[in-house]
Amino acid sequence: MTTLAPPRRRGRSGLRGPAGSKTTWLRRPLAPSCRYRPRCERTVPFLRDIASSPAVDVIAIGASAGGLQPLRTIAAGLPPDFAADVLVVLHVAATGTSVLPRILGRVCSLEVLRGADGIELGHGRVIVAPPDRHLLVQGGHVVLGRGPRENGHRPAIDPLMRSAAATYGARACGVVVSGTRDDGTLGLAEIKRAGGIALVQDPDEAEYPSMPANAMAATAVDAALPVDEIAAVLTELARATVANGQEAPE
Repeated sequence: MTTLAPPRRRGRSGLRGPAGSKTTWLRRPLAPSCRYRPRCERTVPFLRDIASSPAVDVIAIGASAGGLQPLRTIAAGLPPDFAADVLVVLHVAATGTSVLPRILGRVCSLEVLRGADGIELGHGRVIVAPPDRHLLVQGGHVVLGRGPRENGHRPAIDPLMRSAAATYGARACGVVVSGTRDDGTLGLAEIKRAGGIALVQDPDEAEYPSMPANAMAATAVDAALPVDEIAAVLTELARATVANGQEAPE
């Protein structure tokens, strides 16, 4: 008779051994070029590097399945004086009205808006992609696009991050949280290639780890963070914007 071992349990530190075991299999380490590794002095090495980096003016966050709670947690952690603009894509159905702006508005101290053509950036607000439109940035303003679906979605994460990289370069930050498949992988790589900051939710704690894990596999991300630490890092990036006194690109 074959005896099956108890399933491994997931935890913040990675895969754990069978129940009762003290064995721990650590998560795959980040690439050698990553500026910050979780479990090592927490934010100190990463924030030292931020001090000498260009200020971040725009933060693009992408989420899919299992992404609502991470988005709520991040929004709730942003302070009232948050200086950067936060643009959010959550995969939603093409028809109907997204309730995400209302959900985030209940927990966020910043103004939360439904994305619309012509919204001016530079005011420290949260802007959410509407259904059936790609959320883009161009010339310091929001642009809604009806381009082809990407990764099966419109809105999709990759178009937002590509536009942020093209417009803001090293002053853009991308964040990929829970979701299936790989939307956000190419967009986050574009932000990183432009000199910006690339963050992901720690796949070990994501409800659906495929999106952050695929982004990590393709790009040397700057940090893989528990979701309850992401807002604090974004706040430091936004404070760098204020300290450097930089203006938004034309």
